[in-house]
Amino acid sequence: MNSSPSIRDEDISRRAHQNWEVAGKPDGQDIAHWLQAERELHAEHAKTHEANVAHGKALESPGIAQRVPDRAPHSTNYVHPGVTTDSLHHRRR
Repeated sequence: MNSSPSIRDEDISRRAHQNWEVAGKPDGQDIAHWLQAERELHAEHAKTHEANVAHGKALESPGIAQRVPDRAPHSTNYVHPGVTTDSLHHRRR
């Protein structure tokens, strides 16, 4: 399972396939190649993140950067209409 949101399964699969080809395309090593690819990509991701932090380019997490407003700017608070002439009309029948 991929624990880093920035490393996609497609990227791991691509790297695992490359590792498999470099190893001579052996049979029965798919899990080992997958885990190796995952380790390599996590290490690369950590190195890139550390470099960004060192240069003051650390990225905020998407959850913080993209806050959702409480309501849309064009919306209004809902007000219950209470008793309307239409509801009175239906009661008389």
